[in-house]
Amino acid sequence: MKQFTLASLLLSCSLLSACGDPAREATAGNEPQGAIHKPLNIRRTLRIAAADILGGGAGAAAGGVLGSIIPGVGNATGAVVGAVVCGASASVEAATLAGPVPTSSTSVNPANPKNPFDNVGKQHNQALDYVVSIIGPGGCIPNPFPFPRERLKPIVWEFAATRMQAPKALLDAPELSAAWSDALDFAAKGSQEEVDAVIQQRVASGKLTALEGQWLVRYFEAINPLETARIVEVTKSFEQKVIEDKTLSTQEAINLLSAFSTARYSTVYWTEQGALENSPWRACK
Repeated sequence: MKQFTLASLLLSCSLLSACGDPAREATAGNEPQGAIHKPLNIRRTLRIAAADILGGGAGAAAGGVLGSIIPGVGNATGAVVGAVVCGASASVEAATLAGPVPTSSTSVNPANPKNPFDNVGKQHNQALDYVVSIIGPGGCIPNPFPFPRERLKPIVWEFAATRMQAPKALLDAPELSAAWSDALDFAAKGSQEEVDAVIQQRVASGKLTALEGQWLVRYFEAINPLETARIVEVTKSFEQKVIEDKTLSTQEAINLLSAFSTARYSTVYWTEQGALENSPWRACK
């Protein structure tokens, strides 16, 4: 099993029985490099989660690099902070572009203690609740809609500083702000383009490694036809494969585990919001 340096994290790592689907597990991470995939049009109910997943992964990558060079931070802490601020902000951007998609209710528990970065997804959802309590205090989000980025960033940064105790040097780094802007750009762009095309563009630009891109395309192919409970189970099987995959660098593994943690929690969050007739994420009439 891949070893992670988690001295700065207080994450639960107790072992539970595997929850993945064997048929899906067999495909996770086992295709040859450079495999060709058909165009993937993610269904509307997963568009917000897709923005979160790639935003969280990009934030983890940027935060991990910054954390490794900023004294006293560390790549694990940097990755967690980056994943939460970028993933949650991408979620807000995507949600306020179109609003939650109506769904049936769910009681799925998104947690996976076997992922050492499970706390990323949990804090992602806490950040969403924090943001909507400020931008929609009346139970809905007023115009302008989508919510202006210049007003969103201070709210998310305050959450990171006060609720996550994120180091000031990390939050002040221009590279984290650049990753944040990029995550929001993807959230807006991803609502109009096929997700696999966007992933390929990010690999070509160096924002994702080739291995990360392959994992993410396979992941979206696996979850696209599934409902929330099955998405959570299949995501856990992908996480276990990442932990076991010795070809991934430590940073690639952190990025993917952060993205998949975000995927589980975000999917459950937006399923629940879609089932609420008066979700606070809906635009005020």
